[in-house]
Amino acid sequence: MEGIKSLFLENVDVLMHLCIEYPIMTKTKKTGYAKSRADIQHAYCQRLKEKDLEAVLGKERQRWHTRQQQKKVKVIADLTEREQRSIRKKWQSSKAEYRKLQKTRENDTPPVSGLYSKQPNREKARQT
Repeated sequence: MEGIKSLFLENVDVLMHLCIEYPIMTKTKKTGYAKSRADIQHAYCQRLKEKDLEAVLGKERQRWHTRQQQKKVKVIADLTEREQRSIRKKWQSSKAEYRKLQKTRENDTPPVSGLYSKQPNREKARQT
């Protein structure tokens, strides 16, 4: 009996490991590769937005107002001066970090090659 119990516990550990390591994926008919639930949900939201963007935005706006009235979302005007300062300081630091990231991306991006290059034509430069 103890042998069966230990075998069962080992199998449970293996199954738990598999569940944690590998999320549940579903296969698609067209492509055949697996999609996660997040991918499926993202695609669904995109289809909704493509159908009727105004309705989706209006619904989201209504949801925002109801959450605001229920005090689930705090607007900066409802906060104390001290809380406002701390939040604005966070905004300032995150904006500075974003600008720094954009600047490094701009510097790291290789120049455009081909027809749309900004460099002057070499033949013209040699003639002058």
